[in-house]
Amino acid sequence: MTEIDIRPLPALRLAAASDVVAPADVASTVEALFQEVQAVFGHAPGAQDVPIATYEADGERMRVVAGYVVGMLVPEGAESVDLEPVEQAAVLEHRGPMSGVRATWDALHAAIAERGLVADGAARERYVRAESADQADWIVELQQPTRTA
Repeated sequence: MTEIDIRPLPALRLAAASDVVAPADVASTVEALFQEVQAVFGHAPGAQDVPIATYEADGERMRVVAGYVVGMLVPEGAESVDLEPVEQAAVLEHRGPMSGVRATWDALHAAIAERGLVADGAARERYVRAESADQADWIVELQQPTRTA
């Protein structure tokens, strides 16, 4: 059984960009959306400290949101996206290149099912450390809202 953490998630406001794409296009879309928001911020100190992406099924496609946690003000050129607080989420850390994140998501969803829970809402990825180009030292917290089955 994979060790996951079950905990609440706070409400957050993101300065973000979003798109609805085919599942095969999610990875390239996330990167492009982050770049779009980075262009809005430029090099403002601290503006890109907490990157978050969310994923939610939209029929046969996936709604992808990528952005950065902000206070009240969202700069012009970025979408204001409010993530509601989540009472219960399953959380698992992914370490290393994002090419392996699918396996970590699969492990998280298997652990959710083993605990008699089901996914309930948009999945989140909080990029704890995502600086190196080769992604070898990346740490991404996978967060899946859940409820009892």
